[in-house]
Amino acid sequence: MKKRYIGLFLCLALTAGAVMGGCSSSGETENTTEETAAENDTEEQTEDTVQTILYQNDELGFSAELPALLEDCMYVEESEYTAHDDTVNVVRIYVDGGEEGTDDDASLLTFEEMSQETWDAIQAEGGPLPDELGVSSSGRVVTLSTVQSNPFAEGTEAAENMDAIVSDLGVVRETFKFLDE
Repeated sequence: MKKRYIGLFLCLALTAGAVMGGCSSSGETENTTEETAAENDTEEQTEDTVQTILYQNDELGFSAELPALLEDCMYVEESEYTAHDDTVNVVRIYVDGGEEGTDDDASLLTFEEMSQETWDAIQAEGGPLPDELGVSSSGRVVTLSTVQSNPFAEGTEAAENMDAIVSDLGVVRETFKFLDE
């Protein structure tokens, strides 16, 4: 019983510490902690903790948590394009490769926000599709595409950092939500 209270106290302390920090980029971000507790055969609890920062886009009306490893090496670009006579809003999150004097940044993930009709038309075309994260009550769809392979040279600090970030990307899908719903 005491082990569970110590674990709970540790969990609360980690959460409080993570929430007190902050990060900002082209969207709003703040530190949070997502924790998963699992029980093993002896009834002891262990924790698998992913440190995260919150990305929030008020204009497009959604938020998602990102791996905290991005805090000091990410930047966001927003753009739009036309597909099927509709505007598709794009949010790209890049990782700075960290090599001074080079242009070695990599696109890590892309959110696309569009109408349901446009998403249906894109799906009907076939081919590789991004993951659908959700449909808002107003009929807007947000999709997610992630990096397919590590673009940085094997054995470099940038490659190791990218591998660590990619291993935590599941948190984006798990925490995605529309702001007004």
